[in-house]
Order: sequence, then structure tokens, then C-alpha cells
Amino acid sequence: MRLVNPRKVDVIIAGIGGQGVLLAGEIVAEMFMKTGFDVKKYEVRGISQRTGSVVCYIRAATKVFSPVISEGSADFLVGLELIDTYRYRKFLKKDGNIIVVDRIIPFYLIGDSSIIHPNNLLTRLRREFRRVTVVNYDRIDQYFRFVNAVNMVILGVFSNYLNLDEQSWQEVIKKKVPHKTVDMNLKAFKSGRRMILK
Repeated sequence: MRLVNPRKVDVIIAGIGGQGVLLAGEIVAEMFMKTGFDVKKYEVRGISQRTGSVVCYIRAATKVFSPVISEGSADFLVGLELIDTYRYRKFLKKDGNIIVVDRIIPFYLIGDSSIIHPNNLLTRLRREFRRVTVVNYDRIDQYFRFVNAVNMVILGVFSNYLNLDEQSWQEVIKKKVPHKTVDMNLKAFKSGRRMILK
């Protein structure tokens, strides 16, 4: 794992509608702002309520002039679903970090359907990038999967890559999620921080 001091960090969070991509993006953006950075955020929403592609671009630096992340320049690609992670890989720099759940939600295909098996996509990602962290969907607590809190688990994993205070992460999560779900979301986030991944 390579810890990053975010003097300038470009992050892409990708997934499909209903996975909480936009909420995860709000939390990451708020976390950077809380730490004192200028932040710009840009969202592309498909059918964000039901399985359409959703992506959130977040840029943090001393001063950010545009929310646009150019191809080959993102520091992190955080994927809640494997197909959309593969789709947006072109935005990641070659020494950037991919953090991805090894799950495919079979709503649509991309090009040659023979590559859609998770192992095939992961092999292709690892051929292109050296820093690929895979979160095994089956290792995520069944309760967090059931209540659709996988986004918080992945945020917990992602937070380990940044030299930012864990308590601040928790404060931002408390602020952003509905009050009745605070405890559940914090537990999901903490479970991600505790994961030991390759």
C-alpha cells in the first residue's frame, strides 16, 4: 500500500445506480474540504436509481480550477462494480491505484462478452496497472451487502491510502448519511479499514 499525502489528488468513483456512488463522492469531497483543500466535484449520472452507470470525479488541491479529470491523470479509481471500473480505467495514471470490488452486476455488457467474467477483467486490469487492490465481495459481511452499505466498506478500504484522520472520516459520514443509518454506516466503514488486502 502506498500512502498518499493529498497535496493534489484526483479520485474517480465508479459503479452503477443504487450502489451509493454519489454518496461516497460527497463524503470524499467533504473529507478533503474538511482537511483544508480546495475541491471540485463532477458527477455523471446514468439511470442512477436503477443499474445505470454512475461516476463521480473529485479533485482536491491547494487550488482547483476545473472538476475535469483528463485521461491518464487520476490517482485513484475506486470501483463498486467491476465492469464500470474497467470502463473508466483509461482515466487512471499508470502508477495510480485501483480499489475494486470483484463483483459484476449483469445489467449490460461491454464489447466482447467473453471478457466479462470477473477473473478476465481483473487479469486485464492487472496487465495495465501495477497497483490493483481487489475487495472480495464474498468477504464483505453479509449484513452490509444486504443493507447496501458496500460503498462504506470500500470507503474504509480507500481511507487507508490517505494520511487523513480516521475520526474526521467518521464525522463526515455522520453528517452525510441519514441519522437512523449512522451506526450501520460507521460499522461498514470500520470493517473496510480493518480489511487486509492484496
